[in-house]
Amino acid sequence: LVNVIALPGAPAQGLHRDHPWLFGQAIDRILPSYAIRLIVPLIDIDQRTGTTMMKPGSHAKFDDQALGLPSVEPVLSRGDCLLMDYRLLHEGTANRSDRVRPVLFIDYARPWFKDAKNYKKQPRLILATDGLYGIDPRYRFLFAEPLS
Repeated sequence: LVNVIALPGAPAQGLHRDHPWLFGQAIDRILPSYAIRLIVPLIDIDQRTGTTMMKPGSHAKFDDQALGLPSVEPVLSRGDCLLMDYRLLHEGTANRSDRVRPVLFIDYARPWFKDAKNYKKQPRLILATDGLYGIDPRYRFLFAEPLS
């Protein structure tokens, strides 16, 4: 579980895959997925707040082919869920609003896969069972208000 935020004025992230090819493009693109990401926005997200631009089908294409695929920018409401293959080309788009854009990423992976690229600099976030009210008030702005 990771809480990723884009502050107001944050630029686009840059097109990428969440992890480098494991066995090379020729093999990885035909294998079943080794990891998927569940994306849960904690606020409503749209083109103004920024969203996650994706290139559907890019997980099964060579890099030069994947770049030419059409992209989508899903508009999501707070609490919606979106699943994405770890190999999919995507980018967080610019936040052109005056709001912080918090998004939860929950990764599901095969037992043998360890993401050594994305999770070596910061500790994992573990939310206590008492939820938002167990978080220091100085940091609650990073999370959406609980659904009522």
